[in-house]
Amino acid sequence: MSTKINEMRLRKWLVALALTVCVFGLSQRAGAVCDLWSESSDVLSPIDGNDCVDANNFTATDDVEAAKFHTTGCTVSGTKSVAFGNGTTASGDYSAALGYLVKANKSGGFAIGSGLIEDGSATVTPEADGVGSVFLGGMVRSWQSNLIEGPFKAGNDGAISLGGDFCYDGSLEATGKGSITLGGSIFDQGDVKATGDGSLVAGFCEGPAIEATGTGSVAIGSNYVSWGNFQATNEGSVAIGCIKYPSSDNAIESSGKGSVVLGYAGAQDLKATGDGSVAIGNGVIADAANAFAIGKGFTNDEADSFAVGFGDMDFQVSEPNIVTVYGDLEVTGTTTPSSITEPNEREVFFQAGRTNTYGDFEVRGITGGGTYCLTGHVPYDFDSLTSLKAIFFVASGAAQSNRHFHLESDYGTDGEVYTNHEESDDTIYVDLTGYTDKIYGLDISSVVDAGDLAAGDLIGIEVNHQNLGGTLRYLGMLMQYKGNW
Repeated sequence: MSTKINEMRLRKWLVALALTVCVFGLSQRAGAVCDLWSESSDVLSPIDGNDCVDANNFTATDDVEAAKFHTTGCTVSGTKSVAFGNGTTASGDYSAALGYLVKANKSGGFAIGSGLIEDGSATVTPEADGVGSVFLGGMVRSWQSNLIEGPFKAGNDGAISLGGDFCYDGSLEATGKGSITLGGSIFDQGDVKATGDGSLVAGFCEGPAIEATGTGSVAIGSNYVSWGNFQATNEGSVAIGCIKYPSSDNAIESSGKGSVVLGYAGAQDLKATGDGSVAIGNGVIADAANAFAIGKGFTNDEADSFAVGFGDMDFQVSEPNIVTVYGDLEVTGTTTPSSITEPNEREVFFQAGRTNTYGDFEVRGITGGGTYCLTGHVPYDFDSLTSLKAIFFVASGAAQSNRHFHLESDYGTDGEVYTNHEESDDTIYVDLTGYTDKIYGLDISSVVDAGDLAAGDLIGIEVNHQNLGGTLRYLGMLMQYKGNW
């Protein structure tokens, strides 16, 4: 009897022990789940802010709340940051890294792309490394093992790098504040860089570099050569164009403040090196402040000038609106009086020989019955005579009506007899009343034949006083003419 009672007691004790273990185990497991996650209105949320979802495949059928969110193989350390793909890192607050081996390092950074080398020889790390920066890139690959150089990044606050297919020994960078780099395929030491604050670079590079290094500078185009540089290096400078093979040592460069280059560097450089300078065309250089060079294959090194040329400078306008033509000028359309082909009004003054002064003037005094000869040289741009005058002050005795002059002339050029052209006129009567101590211009053009007078002639005019009654004080001779520009 006692044996049966003991067996029954043992069985009851074992059952109680088993129930105790089961209840204790279930309560501990349930408690662990409750400590990690909470559910409210069908939303599953981590209690601890450091907890995250880590899964290769994750499907959310409703809202997911997490301070950090990433897939396996990715790293997240920023608040409310996201990392997807393989080997991505989101270390900035509110940053996102998507792809393979890309990084978003600063607050608000956004990086998408791949650092995978196509042949598997190496890896690189594209980065969004500025506050609010953006890097969007494609595949990084190498045609030769271990030749990837980089970097590939948006490396400053607000910088943006957008690229495509990056190949060996090149880089894609936007490292100025607010800078933008837009690049295509990059081969063989090709760098596409926007390093100046607010700068912009866009283009394809198969040479050393396309760069915008100046503040607010712009470089847009393509570089197809082995050693040519494509640069906008100063404040507000702009370089747009193409450097093309087979030339291997040429450049497109805007290095002056506010300078602009537009065009093509084939066999020669295309440069604007002066502040405010502009070079447009094929291999032209604007090498002075505010110099313009438009055409092909020449240099304009004169400040504040505009030049056009093809192989050489053909046409230039400089201060003060002086036009110079290097070669023949052909006008096929109708010209107007204001055009450069129409003779313009000009004048030249020939001073009299001094014998004394009158006020602050040097003059030649000739008595009322005397004679004086005025001498001059017809300018080489002379086209036709407008007027010819003897200029003098009138003394009180000569300031009367009906004053009589006799005129004679000789004129000619080198190699001619001095009397080759000569004229005379004894019919000159003028009214000098009221001209005491005033300047008077006596018309002496009657002794010059307009058809005979030519550019380069020497001219002498004799003025003979016919009892004028007083002295005339001569200043000289004034010639007004139309001149060829």
